[in-house]
Amino acid sequence: LAFSGDSAPCDALVELCRGADLALLECSYPAAHEARGHLTSRTAAEVARAAGVSRLVLTHFYPACDAVDVAAEVRAAGFEGALHLAEDGDVLQV
Repeated sequence: LAFSGDSAPCDALVELCRGADLALLECSYPAAHEARGHLTSRTAAEVARAAGVSRLVLTHFYPACDAVDVAAEVRAAGFEGALHLAEDGDVLQV
């Protein structure tokens, strides 16, 4: 399990997630948003793909994400593993 709070995409985050079965990452904004200090659907997917993550759980969505298909954006950015968009109360098997 790799877990990150608020983060920008960086080599250290890729290394943290490298080879993890499950990565739980924040996804504050849609792909088109220029974010500082946060991941977007695109950058979260890029981190997970570069790290070889098997399962990706995204959380911490800002209201801007409500107007887009976050899962489709993650897929468009090249992440092909299992994907879950977390909601309050979710229970995950690790």
